[in-house]
Amino acid sequence: MDGVFVKRAVATVMNITGVVSGCLLAAMLLLLFSAGAVTGVGDILACLLLFLFGVLVTALFLLSLLFNRGAYLHLSEDGITGRFAWNTTLVCSYRDVVSCEVGYGSLNICLVDGGSYSVSGLRNAREICTEIRKRMPDPTGGETARRP
Repeated sequence: MDGVFVKRAVATVMNITGVVSGCLLAAMLLLLFSAGAVTGVGDILACLLLFLFGVLVTALFLLSLLFNRGAYLHLSEDGITGRFAWNTTLVCSYRDVVSCEVGYGSLNICLVDGGSYSVSGLRNAREICTEIRKRMPDPTGGETARRP
């Protein structure tokens, strides 16, 4: 079973527009500064502040664009493998899973070693969680918690 990640074209277009806008703002201010159109300390400080704002906007939209790029989550007979949220990797067997919970569009997995993973942007988070719970070990000592 594979996780289905939400891909919104509108969000991608907005992120690309934000990256381009931030780059253009920073480039425009550098051009004004290098052309000598900026005179005085106040103008220089304003241009510097707007340049830093352009760089910040570019960085934030770029991070948002790359958040779940290439994300996958796969449940096999052996365990769970996945990559999500800026290349966070998850490779574990079902014996390592302590709990599995579903939030709005996200899946939270807690492991025996104390690690926890939050996989956001899943369309089928509830189905994935149900499948993981079926394959988790039975806390009473049985082999698995499979139910008919």
